[in-house]
Amino acid sequence: MPSVHRRRLLGTLISVVLALMLARLPSPVLAQGSISAGSQAADVATPAPCFFRRQWSGTWKSTPDARTVYISVNHQIYRLDLDSAYPLLKSTWTVLSDRDSGDTICNAVDFKLVASDQLGFREAVIVRRLIPLTHAEAASLPKSLRP
Repeated sequence: MPSVHRRRLLGTLISVVLALMLARLPSPVLAQGSISAGSQAADVATPAPCFFRRQWSGTWKSTPDARTVYISVNHQIYRLDLDSAYPLLKSTWTVLSDRDSGDTICNAVDFKLVASDQLGFREAVIVRRLIPLTHAEAASLPKSLRP
């Protein structure tokens, strides 16, 4: 029986192959169906950024408004857009950990983040989007935001 990671990667591979096949269809065929060419191009351009949960060392940096978190996984920086501001992330004593997630992280719903501090405060942090940064985007981050 395939592992969860293999099934997710296989599902991602199948969706990318289908998107490539649909992108090659003539425009009238796409116009007749319910699939738009623009949504398929976006799927092909941004494949799922999967990584193993254990590859994230736990280092992170938050923006001053506490609505975005940057993490580093194997020398790749990811931006996590949060659903709202989390003031607990502004504290220097806060620990951000991933609890009860699966082995692989492929999209925002795979994260089960919890922010906690030394006083015992805990808050579930909901990730809205997971975006891998290009090397140029990562290099342009201020030092205060680099994980």
